[in-house]
Amino acid sequence: MRYRRNLKIGLALLFVSIVALVAWSYLRRAYQTYRFLSQPEKLAAGVARLAKGFEYVESRDGKPVFKVIANRSIELRQGANILEGVELYKYDAAGQIADAIKSGRAVYQVQQKLVEFDQRVELRLGNGITVRTEYLKANLNAEQAEIPNGYFFESGKFVGHGSRLYYKMRMRELEMRDRVELFVKNGGQIESYLRSNEAVLVVPKNQIFLQGNVFFKKQEGTLRAGSVELAYDFDHHRLTEVKAREDAVITHSGLDGSARTLTAKEITLPVVGGHAASFDAVGGMRLARVELRDQAQARSLEAKRIKGQLDGRGDITMLNSSEDVHFSDLPAGPKIQAQASSALFAGGRLVNATFSNHVRLEDEARSVVIQSDGMSLAFSSGGEVEKLEGTGSATLRRVAPNGGMESELSADLLEGSLGPGAELKSASGTGKAVLRLQDMVDKSTRTVAAGRIVGQFDAAGELNRMHAEESVQLTLKNGNALRQTYSDFLEAQFFSGQITWFRQWPNFRLDDGQNILTGEIAIYQDGVMTVARRNRQPTLTQRDARITARRFLLYERDNKLSAQGDVKTEIRSSASADSTFPTFSGNQPIFIQSDDLQLAQGSAAYTGKVKAYQKNDFLFAERIVLQSGSGMVASGSVRTVFYRSAKGELKRITITAALLTYDRNTHVARYSGDVRMLTGDGTVLSKTLDLYFNQDNQVENAVARERVEIYQANRVGTGNEMEYNFAANQITLSGNLAQIVDSSRGKTRGRRLTFFAGSDRILVES
Repeated sequence: MRYRRNLKIGLALLFVSIVALVAWSYLRRAYQTYRFLSQPEKLAAGVARLAKGFEYVESRDGKPVFKVIANRSIELRQGANILEGVELYKYDAAGQIADAIKSGRAVYQVQQKLVEFDQRVELRLGNGITVRTEYLKANLNAEQAEIPNGYFFESGKFVGHGSRLYYKMRMRELEMRDRVELFVKNGGQIESYLRSNEAVLVVPKNQIFLQGNVFFKKQEGTLRAGSVELAYDFDHHRLTEVKAREDAVITHSGLDGSARTLTAKEITLPVVGGHAASFDAVGGMRLARVELRDQAQARSLEAKRIKGQLDGRGDITMLNSSEDVHFSDLPAGPKIQAQASSALFAGGRLVNATFSNHVRLEDEARSVVIQSDGMSLAFSSGGEVEKLEGTGSATLRRVAPNGGMESELSADLLEGSLGPGAELKSASGTGKAVLRLQDMVDKSTRTVAAGRIVGQFDAAGELNRMHAEESVQLTLKNGNALRQTYSDFLEAQFFSGQITWFRQWPNFRLDDGQNILTGEIAIYQDGVMTVARRNRQPTLTQRDARITARRFLLYERDNKLSAQGDVKTEIRSSASADSTFPTFSGNQPIFIQSDDLQLAQGSAAYTGKVKAYQKNDFLFAERIVLQSGSGMVASGSVRTVFYRSAKGELKRITITAALLTYDRNTHVARYSGDVRMLTGDGTVLSKTLDLYFNQDNQVENAVARERVEIYQANRVGTGNEMEYNFAANQITLSGNLAQIVDSSRGKTRGRRLTFFAGSDRILVES
């Protein structure tokens, strides 16, 4: 029993909760009320009630959405109300009246929430827009109204008419269809005229969208486009901006007979004081284009984007263009390409133009091409360039009409003047300036780069004198030969494009790709360049060597170099153990001292008290010639000193001779002419001596030939040939006269005698 009682109580509480939830949900939903303001009276059979006052209110979340009031109401039995003197109010989110519809009569179907207004219908929007018509149908459920049979539109000076109109109450949009005509009037005069197939007025955003065959006309010009968006200040009744899209075309005629045509995919025109103050044109598949014509000339400007400033008469005073800019001055004058430009106009004539980003100007009449990152040009009344100023890698190039020498001057800041024959008269470049001359016959080039270059040109337009300063670089190229020199200052003289004399100082440096030569001053004349020292010794740096001397002479025709006086060379170490010198390792630097050095292709000849050494290994001679890839030849009082490990002992070996040749491919060094080899165990004399080296350039064997003599502490050996195995300290004498005379053991003869240093034992082969 207790269980059933608790179940009944639970079910009752659940029912009460459901009822309360339904009631709360109903109260949260929109609700509608209507009431009669006077006591209704019953009339004919089809009429339910008649009242002198009527009011209908629809609310949502406790705030009114719509309100319908009327002076007189006739309620029909079919559920409709005929209202007279009716007004419909639309409220915004804050509960304030936003828009209103007024009419002499309306039929209101309560259940469907449909209101049909007729007799002097007037739609008033909160910001002063008024639409008048004779019939309007409103659907309160859809929050939309329709005018199907013509209307008149008015907002201050902005008026118009059309065939159909839709009013979207929630978004407060007026959608006009089926040929729309709008006018802007000023003092009874039509200031501008708009025509399109469709128009949409977005009231909260002060926007008007025109679509389909849009035509816009003002007194000084016309606009045609596929669609147009207008920014219209409905509160102050003024047009503030025009945006034309889909192949927009604007034409303008000036009072002086000039004409302007603007074509683009999209054009934006801000409007100030009733006139377009500027424009912004954007191209699509085709570039935006401005064409200017006057009685004298026609000019066109094309770009992906063009912005312009206009005066009160609508004439262009300034143009700014960006991306793929093309400027043409027709029928004669320069053609310019760039990525951005800015131009100033006076009376429709180009006065000054500034271009940027990959600028190219081509003037066929002058045979001149100008390229730069930035360029400023001043034009004469005839459309010719009077003054040129290039910035950011600006280049002025004179094309040789009939071959000969072409000239090119470039700099961060370039100023120049042209003669009547297209030749350069004078030019100066500042900031990364480069002057380039090219012989069109042999294709050789001479290039000068510096912080500042000042050049003088003859009547033929060829350079004859030049001064350069600040980080000067002179480049000479003829075929595959390339030579570059550097200094702080350069003075040069030219003849027929060729450098006949120049002086570079101080901090001179030459680089031909294989050699770098540095010094204080360099003077070039008659094919010979002399590099000398003032405060420091000139230096020649190669890939694997460094050379200093008192002075260097470079012979241009013979392609050789001479170093004179106190020559010092350092040959740098390499990854390979291979070396041009015998006994020297390729893993350590080699030093050479001499009085003179001659460098030619693939060889280096040192003369005058030559000394070459590496750590404890030395080579002395009067002359040493190094052959690239093959080896070396030393002559004149040759003496080598090196150390060899034998049975754990480090032995010093000294060899003297008249001549030494070393083949780095076979690793064999041959001494010839009064050869003397001194070791810790004795002395070897012979006519020739061959040293055999392993892959690490360590001597393994020595072979002496012809009149061989060996002197040790207590014995003397002679023979035709001797072989010395350094690792085993083994000496082998051979030949018909091979013998060893020992002071204590007497004489030993044989065809082949083998003995060991520090041992009395002798092996005899007869």
